[in-house]
Amino acid sequence: MSSGTIIIGGGLAGLSAAWHLGREATVLEASSTVGGLCRSYRRDGYTFDISGHLLHFRRPEVRRFVAARLPGALVRHRRRAFIHFHGRLVHYPFQAHLYELPARVRDECLRGFLLAVGEKEAGAATPGDFEGWLNHHFGAGIVKHFLGPYNRKMWRVPLRRIDPAWAAWAVPIPTPAQVLEAGRTGVELQLGYNPLFSYPRAGGIGVLATALARGEMRLHLGERVVGVDLLRRRVETYSGRTWEFERLVSTAPLPELVRMIRGLPAAVSAAAERLRCVSICIANVGLARPAGQRAHWLYFPEPSYPFYRVGIGTNVAPTLAPSGCHTLSVEATLPFGTRTGCAERWAGVRRGLERAGLLERGEEPAVVDLVHVPHAYVVYDRNRAKVLPGILEALASRGIHSIGRYGAWEYGTMEDALRQGMDAAALLRREPAG
Repeated sequence: MSSGTIIIGGGLAGLSAAWHLGREATVLEASSTVGGLCRSYRRDGYTFDISGHLLHFRRPEVRRFVAARLPGALVRHRRRAFIHFHGRLVHYPFQAHLYELPARVRDECLRGFLLAVGEKEAGAATPGDFEGWLNHHFGAGIVKHFLGPYNRKMWRVPLRRIDPAWAAWAVPIPTPAQVLEAGRTGVELQLGYNPLFSYPRAGGIGVLATALARGEMRLHLGERVVGVDLLRRRVETYSGRTWEFERLVSTAPLPELVRMIRGLPAAVSAAAERLRCVSICIANVGLARPAGQRAHWLYFPEPSYPFYRVGIGTNVAPTLAPSGCHTLSVEATLPFGTRTGCAERWAGVRRGLERAGLLERGEEPAVVDLVHVPHAYVVYDRNRAKVLPGILEALASRGIHSIGRYGAWEYGTMEDALRQGMDAAALLRREPAG
């Protein structure tokens, strides 16, 4: 078979590129459904996403594109997020709500924060590692009590090995005036990139991918790509079929893509093996009773809890569960390379949910569905900064555009994925074929 442009992967980036390319695009998706990690599924009347997926629109053109695909389907929300801290709930972000902490912890965090501010004003250089970056901006107390344990739990590597390049947009830094004003007035500070977000009224986040798949592209489900032949300009799928291409767009995890390609220099293959990511286990839980609180999601920095975040999906969209019921999405990270073990972790997750008051003692959930995500969060270690540009350049010089969260190997949002698909389509329209 032949096509002008082959797109590997039917997640948001691939579908966005295909929607904008129209009939010249052929999408090969390994799963039986579109969406990648941005898909939804139903179990016994409950609808679950693959972890939390919320739309944070910063670009008007992406907002317009999504609104046109889902007219009237999105609901705008103001964030209700908390940190579960020693038996109490502290508004997120932790560093902006120090006056909600126990007095001893509050004073320690505030002293450290103001000391860090003073050192920055005196000209202290910003460290080049994430641990140093956190201490530089927030001080020792906040790092000790929240940002350190939470990020160690999430990233599973020493924080000094992580490049802080990703953190500037993801980790909000309050001013001293904001912290002191919040303490004096008790006002919740809506800082960060996600104080407002949009989510579908019904059907879960997967309705977005389903809408994109209605474009004029040629979409083939159940076609897992296992090989890319640069010389013959074709891809091979597990079913035994081959697909010729003039141009190739891939949203597959970058190390896996490089392993599939025949004809790359050995140095490129070796470089891709140095890329790292975090895997996660997700426990999607349906409970046949109302939720005990109104939070959209909760963070768990304390090491005694095996998970780092719990989302209460029905507090965003009640239609995700039968009337009077609610859902939990519980996320726990796994060290790089861990391929199994979600089932073995459920007992510990259950005990943690009981301690947190999210599950009653001895309560039997209506649904427990365990999902393993081998590629979840890209680790911004020193290897990534060294090898990523060369890998992407080597692919681009051979007519392969690697995009999306895992194709570009970055910590991106759904909006970023959609925008990269648009940009890839625009680029391909200008490029000569072959």
